[in-house]
Amino acid sequence: MDKAVTWHPELDPLFAREPALLDAVKTVLYMHAARPAGEDAFVVESPGLEVRFQDGEDEIFLTDVFRRGGLDPLLLAFDIDGTLLSSHGYARLAFERALVKHYGTAGDIDAFSWSGKLDPNIMRELLDSGHVPKEEVERRLPAVLEDYESILEATLPAGKVSLKDGVRETLERCLEYEDILCVLCTGNIPGGARVKLSRVDLNRYFPTGAFGSDGAVRAELPPVARRRAQRWWGLSIDSRKVFVIGDSPEDVKCAQANGYWSVAVASGLHPREELEAYHPDLLIETLRAGEEEFWAFLRRAHAAPR
Repeated sequence: MDKAVTWHPELDPLFAREPALLDAVKTVLYMHAARPAGEDAFVVESPGLEVRFQDGEDEIFLTDVFRRGGLDPLLLAFDIDGTLLSSHGYARLAFERALVKHYGTAGDIDAFSWSGKLDPNIMRELLDSGHVPKEEVERRLPAVLEDYESILEATLPAGKVSLKDGVRETLERCLEYEDILCVLCTGNIPGGARVKLSRVDLNRYFPTGAFGSDGAVRAELPPVARRRAQRWWGLSIDSRKVFVIGDSPEDVKCAQANGYWSVAVASGLHPREELEAYHPDLLIETLRAGEEEFWAFLRRAHAAPR
């Protein structure tokens, strides 16, 4: 890129009310070549997005940030563990090995409840139960998470990861529709998610998403998944057309916190009766058993404003 095209941090307040727009601008400035457009002016273009940056002035001109193409897409944001697959305790063992290596303890890991939590927070809670000082936890946490990914990669056999009922069939059917986009919305950190999905050949269905390292709490993840999907596909995604699909109460609550549709699947640790108490928009036993209900629900939600 021409060195004259740079990002000025003082422009951030201009876009403070629309972070998705700010992210889109930055992505284009960083990733697309600029061409001269008159004295001291440059134009950066990508499909559906044009940014005009006047060198030496704090101005950016935007037109048609996301292409529409006549599409009104649905965004399906999937949890991983318990919803798409089970790694049958191997991720837990990788956590334990990484924590013991760096801290000498994994806390009360045998009694720990993992469901719906973010990987970094899981480590924090375990170490808190092991009485490790918080400042020591935070200082070493990036290295521990990196080691966890490496250990999981080295120790998770493909034959020990199993798909939940109906997952591959559902994802294959999604590929048939141009206006159905699939992303991840998971408490896993990116490397851990990649390793787990690779063992059952699911990475190809999910080009982007939100991960456990993207927020302090789970409710912060769905909007990240939506923003990344908009950038990846170059499409505007109506917030009323976002569906969070998961097996835990936390998945339901994070969808509700953002005004998105919640689809609860009783394929993990939480039975139908427990999930029902959180009032998801749709509750099914598995993606296979609830196939007809699931697709009928998508059609209704797509057709009607919320």
